[in-house]
Amino acid sequence: MTGTAERARREYTWKAFVLCVVGFCLAGLAAWFGYVQLFTKGLERLPATVCDDTVPRDMVIRVLPEARAADERAHSTGAGADLDYFCQVTTSDDAQIWSRTQVVDVSRKDWLERDGRRGAGGPFDHVASAGVEALASEDRYSGVYIPCTPSTGHIYGDPVDYAVVTEVWVSAYDDPAPTGPVVRQTLTDIAYRVARHAYELAGCRAPHAFPAELPRYEVR
Repeated sequence: MTGTAERARREYTWKAFVLCVVGFCLAGLAAWFGYVQLFTKGLERLPATVCDDTVPRDMVIRVLPEARAADERAHSTGAGADLDYFCQVTTSDDAQIWSRTQVVDVSRKDWLERDGRRGAGGPFDHVASAGVEALASEDRYSGVYIPCTPSTGHIYGDPVDYAVVTEVWVSAYDDPAPTGPVVRQTLTDIAYRVARHAYELAGCRAPHAFPAELPRYEVR
């Protein structure tokens, strides 16, 4: 009887140990899952598309750090040469992707050499297709230029020199935002989608045969 009782006691102790380990593992898993859902999945709760249904949520997730919560907003003022269109996504950690689009009196040459590089650090990647120009820098910036002859608004000088210009920036304070070739390409894809949307809002005179996407940057 003594041997049987000892074996039973050992078996009970072993089962209790296993149950304790399993309990700790399950508690840890639940805590981890809760943390992930509460503190890192904010971007996944955004609408499937943002910026007036022009930018897929997945693109935003690629360029912003994880966050507990996020919200998006977009609005525009004016039309034609007076169009001013904004869109941004802001997280609970004050990281944001911010875009502004205007119809600007600037030639392609001047934009590429001066305006498109204003306030952003180089070196720059550059691609062009079907009259559309795009730039992106290591400084989490991208700009897109689409020629646009405005039909309304305050036009100064020759209307053929006007263009829809979109600038997109990413800023992050508490948690560094991603960088690298994928981010530069994604920011340009976002800027291009926003610029195409703004082209329609502006009511530019000539319809534009837009490519489905711009050429890919070379990896450097």
